[in-house]
Amino acid sequence: MKNVFSPAFISGILAAVIATSCAPVSSESAKTAEPASQTQEERVPAPTTKASGKIEVLSRHDTNAVFQGARRHVCMGRSMLCPDRCGHSGTLAVFKIENYNKYEQFGKYGDPQTDEFIFMLKSTTGESDVPPALAEKIAALKPGDKVRLVWEHVYVSDENGARPERPVRVLESE
Repeated sequence: MKNVFSPAFISGILAAVIATSCAPVSSESAKTAEPASQTQEERVPAPTTKASGKIEVLSRHDTNAVFQGARRHVCMGRSMLCPDRCGHSGTLAVFKIENYNKYEQFGKYGDPQTDEFIFMLKSTTGESDVPPALAEKIAALKPGDKVRLVWEHVYVSDENGARPERPVRVLESE
């Protein structure tokens, strides 16, 4: 049977598949060939709330919220690392927003006000979106506990690329 697809078409499809993978690759690692023995954790920088580089605050949310509990999340991406090695599966902390004490949006790209805030406590790769002290505070909460929750929507540009982050700045029991 004759191949009806041109090499250029096949290359374009492969490039699109690689570009839509759920695990981002830093521009530095894309420039160099990597040994086959290197693991995903070594190649891909972990998400961080302790970013170095340029940080632009897009919005700030100061809220009163109710802790809904922690729930398991499974990534439904289609990369070969999904669902257990991509870093997008794990335990989520879920908060229902009761009201806003203060909301600020800087420019047009900041997150709007919301009625729920969810973030990754710990992924299946062991990474966390929160510092250990904050994770301990969340572990002490029970569903239904009322808290003051403050977070920011920031855009981080550093040696690992550019990405949005939503670090929690304050979590206090009411």
